[in-house]
Amino acid sequence: MKSRLRFISPLLAVLMLLLPILGCSSKINTSQPTEAAATAVNTKQPIQASSAPTDTPSPISTPVLEYQKFLDKAKSGEPINVAFLGGSITAGASYANWGTANTFTGTNIDGTPIDTTKYWSYTDDMRDSWRGRVYNWLKTTYQTKDNQFKQINAAIGGTNSEFGALRLDDHVFSQGIPDIIFIEFAVNDNGRSETQVMQNYESIVNRVKAKNPDCAIFIALSTSRQKSDITNPASYDVFIKSALIAKKYADFKKIPYANIDNAYYHSDLTDAQKTALYYGPKTDAGVHPSPYGYEVYANEVERVLTSCFSTASFTFDYASLTLPAASPAGKIIFGDSILSALPGSTALALADDIRQHKCLSYHKMLYTTSATAELNYTFNGTALWLWMDWGNSNCKIDVYVDDIIILTNWCDTGSQTKLVKNLLQADKPHKVRIVPKGANDTTKPYSFGLRGLIVENYTA
Repeated sequence: MKSRLRFISPLLAVLMLLLPILGCSSKINTSQPTEAAATAVNTKQPIQASSAPTDTPSPISTPVLEYQKFLDKAKSGEPINVAFLGGSITAGASYANWGTANTFTGTNIDGTPIDTTKYWSYTDDMRDSWRGRVYNWLKTTYQTKDNQFKQINAAIGGTNSEFGALRLDDHVFSQGIPDIIFIEFAVNDNGRSETQVMQNYESIVNRVKAKNPDCAIFIALSTSRQKSDITNPASYDVFIKSALIAKKYADFKKIPYANIDNAYYHSDLTDAQKTALYYGPKTDAGVHPSPYGYEVYANEVERVLTSCFSTASFTFDYASLTLPAASPAGKIIFGDSILSALPGSTALALADDIRQHKCLSYHKMLYTTSATAELNYTFNGTALWLWMDWGNSNCKIDVYVDDIIILTNWCDTGSQTKLVKNLLQADKPHKVRIVPKGANDTTKPYSFGLRGLIVENYTA
C-alpha cells in the first residue's frame, strides 16, 4: 500500500502544476483577430465620421448571394434589367455640359484653359458617364446573348433620395423589374438628417426587394472636389457627411457600395490626377466630375462589382443603428394627364428629355401662359407634392388644399419639388387648387409649367 502511494503522489503533484496551464489555454485570445476576420479587412480603409471605439468589431466579409443569382440569370440567357436611380452625377452631367446654348470660358485651377470640347453632348449619355461606362462593362462582361441586357435610366439632376423614393414606381418599375439597381444620392442628400435619408433608402430598398427578392442592390457614394481645390472647403464636409449616412445604412443592411471619396483621394492617384478629376475654376463647387473623373468613378464601381461577383461576398464595416420606418410610396400624376384640371393648358415636352434624363421623356408637362386660369384637381392620398418645371415657369402661385391656403405667393426656383401638405386623411378625397398671382420676373410674361403632382399613398 505504501509503495502505491509513493507512485501516485508524484502524479498528483504534476497534475496540480498542469491545471492552471490547461485552464488558461482554453480561453480565446480576444486581443488577436481570427484568421477569417483578418483576411476580411479592406486594404482601402473607408473614411470615418469619427474615431471608432476600441471595442468596435472588425470589418467582416459577408455573403451577398444575390450577386451570384444575378450571374446565374445572366448565364442562363434570361433578360436582365439594369436600373440606375440617382441625381445628375448618375445622369452624367459635367461642369461645361449644361446645354449646347451655353459656352464656358476661363481657366481651370491647374492653369489650363477650359475646353468645352472635352465634354460629351447630352445626346451621347453613354460615352463618358460612370453610369454608361458601368452598364457597357456589365454587358460586355456578363451578357450571353444579344440584347439580353436592358438599361433603366431613372437619373434626374437635382433630385434627392426623398424624390427617388417617391418616383420609384413611375420611373423604375414601370420600365421593368430590376435584376440589379444602382442608387446614388449621396451629394444631393446634403443637409438632410440621418433619419430622413434612411427612411428614403428603406423605402427604395424594401420595395425593390418586394418586387424581386433576388435583386442585387448597389449604392454609389459620390463625393466632390477636394478641399484644396475649392473656394469654400466647408462644402466638401457637407457632402461627405451625407455620404457617410448612406454608407452607414449600406453597412447595416449589408448592401455593397463604392466609396468614391476613397477612390479619388485615398488612393495612389497623383496630385495632378486628383486635380484633373474635376474641371472648372476654383469657385465651382465641383460635384460633377470631368470625363477623367467619371472614368475613375466607373473603375471603382467595376472593381467592387468584380469582387462581389467572383466571391459572392463583400466586406462591411460594423454599423449599429435603429432603422426608422420607411417613407411611403408615391404616385406621380403627370402633367399631361391632367390638362382638364387647368382650362386652356397644353402638353409641353420637357426641355431635357433628350439628355441623360431618359425617364423624363415618358411624359410631358402641363403648361399655360394664362395668368388667370386656376388648376383644380381632386385626389386620394396622405400627402401632396408639386413637381415644377422652373425652366418653363415664371410665376408666383397660391396653393390651397381642401380650401385652406398652404402656400402664399410661392416661388422657389431652387427646388424641383415642394411638399405642400402631409398627414392628410387617407379615407377621403382631397382637392388641390393652384391660383396664379402674377409673374415672378415682372419684365417677362407669366408662364406656369407643372411636371406633375406627387401623391403619397395614392389610391385611384
